[in-house]
Amino acid sequence: MKKNILLLLVAGAAIFTSAQVTELKTDKDKLSYGIGLHIAQNFKQQNLSEDIDATALKQGLSDELTDQKINKEKFSYGMGVNIAQSFKQQEITGDIDVNILSQAITAVLKDEQPIVPQDSLINFINQYFKNKQEEKQKNFETERKAEGEKNKAEGEKFLAANKKKKGVTTTASGLQYEVIKKSKSTEKPTVDDIVTVTYKGTLLNGTEFDSTDKNNNGKPLEFGLNQMIKGWQEGIPLMTKGSTYRFYLPSNLAYGESGAGREIGPNAVLIFDVTLQDFKPETQP
Repeated sequence: MKKNILLLLVAGAAIFTSAQVTELKTDKDKLSYGIGLHIAQNFKQQNLSEDIDATALKQGLSDELTDQKINKEKFSYGMGVNIAQSFKQQEITGDIDVNILSQAITAVLKDEQPIVPQDSLINFINQYFKNKQEEKQKNFETERKAEGEKNKAEGEKFLAANKKKKGVTTTASGLQYEVIKKSKSTEKPTVDDIVTVTYKGTLLNGTEFDSTDKNNNGKPLEFGLNQMIKGWQEGIPLMTKGSTYRFYLPSNLAYGESGAGREIGPNAVLIFDVTLQDFKPETQP
């Protein structure tokens, strides 16, 4: 085992024998060198210059960015791994040249003159991250749009078939519901009442995204009905106290094109099983 680790270290060392650059020719060079200067300045501000071995730091960076796992319990190596993991989280590993990054760190830690002043790279780095964020946002919006179109088509198909099922009622707004358990009570809440309910919410694929069992230890929740999504505002007043209904909410009566959180995508049809435990008038100020 020790022999294998030694071979890996020797191989790794060979990677770092490339000549130092004297000119930053590409955007990748500028980004790597600029971030290296910034990292090293942070080390100096924390009085870590004497505790950092630039070679070990570089080894940790390279190993983590290339997913080579070598267990070396060295402070510098660990710092390199930590920095590289940060790069991974920011999805910039493909734009980082480890050799140039390490060269910048070494220059600062040894109080050598950088080949390019840090100030001259600040605007470049800021613009890089701005462009990166804009690209990420654009990709997110493209993905959400495609997901929304898919959800809309699937939702319309589901609702069209579901309304033909026995026991399912469709209202003028498109809300669909069926009575799971009918109570003997004739009392019904209004949209301005405070209701007490237990419920479970699922997606069309059966994924449970919310429930009183999941998020409230099975205990009923109390809230003002007029604060809820449109499907609930319309559906709950149809219920009598003690009854259980299943509601099928078109996306325009739920969270629409925006969706909600990670699980409820854009244009998602939602299904709720709701038991109306109790209700009362909203307290007037």
